[in-house]
Amino acid sequence: MRNYSSEEIQDISANFRNVARRLSRTDYSQCDANLKRFMSVIDSQELIRDFIERHNTCEFDIKKIVQERDWISPFEISPVMDEEISLEYQMLKYALEHYEGDFTRLYGTHFYTSSKSTTNDEMRKFIEHIIDPLIDFISEHLRMCYDKKVREEEKNAPILLVG
Repeated sequence: MRNYSSEEIQDISANFRNVARRLSRTDYSQCDANLKRFMSVIDSQELIRDFIERHNTCEFDIKKIVQERDWISPFEISPVMDEEISLEYQMLKYALEHYEGDFTRLYGTHFYTSSKSTTNDEMRKFIEHIIDPLIDFISEHLRMCYDKKVREEEKNAPILLVG
């Protein structure tokens, strides 16, 4: 992986946050386009892709998980970071490859954890449960990369003596 400057990391982080915010706040009519945009940033930005590759260590059968989910039971999320990241990333990748980005089809579009709310309300629950934690993991990774690079750059900066 190439060596990024703190300014480059800041730019990558700002772009990621912008795209992630659009996905996190999407409505049903734009969920597919926003997921495609989000996954494109993850897969094309080396600093993010490397993080996902390091933590996407568990193979899940997403088709089976989707088929075996009870009608209004949320997807089970592991407390183990690598398992959680693996599941969340693989679910979104599956939605991209099998549902043209419409991630609501992972849970049947209309009902995720309740049968008495709107499609957008159910989508919000799924986003809070599956998408937002992945966004948080990536954002924290970028913040840590930035902080580390700033410390490194400060350590290597020339000391100016004023006389």
